[in-house]
Amino acid sequence: MFHKRYEIAAIIAMGLTSVNCYSGVPQAKAASKNKTGQAGSVSGKSIGPTCGSEDEDNLCLALKYVVYKDGDGEGVVDSDQVIDNLKEINNVWGQCKIGFQIDEFDATAPEDVGFSFDPANDDELFGIRSQYNDESTLLLVTTGDWNRTGTLGNTFANAWTNLPADFPFGVVLEKSVGTFPLIIAHEIGHYLDLLHVDDGSNLLNPIIYPESNVLGEDQCQTARATALSSWKKMLR
Repeated sequence: MFHKRYEIAAIIAMGLTSVNCYSGVPQAKAASKNKTGQAGSVSGKSIGPTCGSEDEDNLCLALKYVVYKDGDGEGVVDSDQVIDNLKEINNVWGQCKIGFQIDEFDATAPEDVGFSFDPANDDELFGIRSQYNDESTLLLVTTGDWNRTGTLGNTFANAWTNLPADFPFGVVLEKSVGTFPLIIAHEIGHYLDLLHVDDGSNLLNPIIYPESNVLGEDQCQTARATALSSWKKMLR
């Protein structure tokens, strides 16, 4: 049985609220060894730096990074901003010897698959994660700004992530926080089975400040164990 609960985080200094997460019990799988990946520059292909390393202690996880296109055909976050996000995410997670690379970048028109640009309800986020999820990458999706007339208007959240056992997996966040890498790094923490802590300097603090970028040794151990068990197919 999955335990569902709301977790709200915020970037107070920027006036932005974040994070509506549901949690479940992680499922154990076999471990895997990391290896070097490739990089490219076209939508549907990999972009940005790879995270493969000769250091066997480093873990490298592949991402699928999806951004919605607006009515003018422009991505809500462009590829340069996505790469900037990735660099900062890797700076933070480097404390745990965990890195990420974008194996697939997609700027997509949501109406092509029957979605609204500005989702209004929780079940829409479920559908988004079901649509774009696959078994070989961790999923990040940036939509348009959320329509607060539906069930999403009942919270101040602007990002949503499940813990490992609660399918479908994936981070979904709205445009307003699409260029705030600490929020994305925080969400990845939930993806790696980390819960909130009461420490303003910690990445998993419910309120995310500009200095909320520290990960403790216990958190790193949990995150690495989860990567090696729950997300072995995402390792490169």
